[in-house]
Amino acid sequence: MSTTTEPFAGLGPTEDDAATTPQATGRSVTDRWDGALGLLLLRLGTAALLAVTGLQKIDQRPGTVTMLRTAGLPAPDVLGALLGPVQLAMAVALVLGLAVRVVGLGLLAQSVVALVLVDWSGRTDVFLPGVSGLAGERQLLLAAIGAALLGLGGGGLALDRRVRARRRRG
Repeated sequence: MSTTTEPFAGLGPTEDDAATTPQATGRSVTDRWDGALGLLLLRLGTAALLAVTGLQKIDQRPGTVTMLRTAGLPAPDVLGALLGPVQLAMAVALVLGLAVRVVGLGLLAQSVVALVLVDWSGRTDVFLPGVSGLAGERQLLLAAIGAALLGLGGGGLALDRRVRARRRRG
């Protein structure tokens, strides 16, 4: 038993873990093959969703503008023209692993706005009657993915990694 008064003493890395910590290897967990592969799959899946919805917003622009107008957003015509191409650009950036944290911030912001102004607007109960799940669950998941990408970046299998490496070299 430890005599230290720190509340989390003994819960940190052990001597056996010392060889695999980021400080010992010089690499972050997201740059190792497992973390990098996980983030790549997350980026590709999210890019597929963004590409499909972006193309739908371009193809069905009048419906997009109507939805934005109904949500009470300012300049729905301008937003309707920009939303689809921006989502496509975000999808391409995620596939390449370029500006992943910026895309994560944009995805988080876009999803929160959609939740608040569209999916949950005027509702007293977010659960859908007679259906499992809740209103806006897709947007809620995209917001969580955006927050994760904002915090973690693109990982080792991203163009952003090369940018980080150049910055370290000076």
